[in-house]
Amino acid sequence: MAQPREGALHERAVPPGTCAGRAQARQRLWKMGATAVRGSHDAEVERTVPRSCRSALERRRVASLADASPQNLTTAVDPADSVAHCRSFYRFHIPPCCRRRAGSCLLPAGTATRKGIMAVGQWHRSKPVAVVLLLAACILCAATRVSSHSALIDPLNRDWDESCRIGGRPPFWKNCHGPCSRQPLRHYYHVKEFRRSQNIPVVYYKNNHKDGFLRLTLVPLKHKFNKWVHARNAFRWSCWSFGTEPCPNRSHQQCGNDGTGRRYRQWVTIPPVFPDGVYVLGFVWYGGYPKQATYWSCAEIRIKGGPMQNNYTPVFTNHHNGQCKGHANGEEQCVKEPCFNRPEKTWKPIEFMNGHTPKPINRWTVNN
Repeated sequence: MAQPREGALHERAVPPGTCAGRAQARQRLWKMGATAVRGSHDAEVERTVPRSCRSALERRRVASLADASPQNLTTAVDPADSVAHCRSFYRFHIPPCCRRRAGSCLLPAGTATRKGIMAVGQWHRSKPVAVVLLLAACILCAATRVSSHSALIDPLNRDWDESCRIGGRPPFWKNCHGPCSRQPLRHYYHVKEFRRSQNIPVVYYKNNHKDGFLRLTLVPLKHKFNKWVHARNAFRWSCWSFGTEPCPNRSHQQCGNDGTGRRYRQWVTIPPVFPDGVYVLGFVWYGGYPKQATYWSCAEIRIKGGPMQNNYTPVFTNHHNGQCKGHANGEEQCVKEPCFNRPEKTWKPIEFMNGHTPKPINRWTVNN
């Protein structure tokens, strides 16, 4: 029987309910990666690839990696694009029946079986092509992270989604309704431990933005997707653009894509009303420039030890003469970007307007 040409796709139809059928449906991912490597602007790329991935800079970067030999591919990738991220990406996109465990995303045998994803091509003859396409897909996934607007750096955002926002316009930007992303937890995620009343640094991306408000919450892990619990346990408001500092290096992990090489750091006190346990530190930014909607980020922390009290009054701090600049003073006031119909003002968070303050947080209800 004549062998198909190297890298060619099978023309044979596969039942959609089978493993091979689901694998074939995912071939558009590889096709998209190959097209991006060539720098093409065909309709498929225009429809499926985010704008950040179609920029000339990213196309040149992908093309340069495609020209690298398989032995050099591991050193050509930015350190921030870790093997763990590649594993998570392929685990999310490939059906379980088509996967094998592997030590690296650059090992093709660990991404799919011969009857799975690579059933659409001749595996033993197209291994170099497969490696390049697999890496291209991973790079495209990592490139979407470069387009993030703000997310937690320390404590680290619990998942790989660094642009969870409401008001995005698919297919270029996802529409994430918070208060935490539904993406899987990072592999080998480390949960930091703090004491009640401890003053901790909260570091987050600047990414060429400014203005708006930052609200922090602490909720039990079981309530991480509950907006009402986040609102009830909100303990701190501040101006988002406060406490700028130089990044220790210009990697994406430490600095995002900020053109000035800076990020934000604020010092936050853990309220002494949360019993020992694992909590989600909820980060929400709204009213930012230019015309940003609402962005969420979540980190997991462990609270253990420290003084305990019955109630804690939320605070509005790190402001500019008691106010902050932004086009919104509450989350989800703008639900579609760009927020052109909202002029910028200098004002307080909606919870502190007209002399009001949020209700105190009670130690007996924080976990309910």
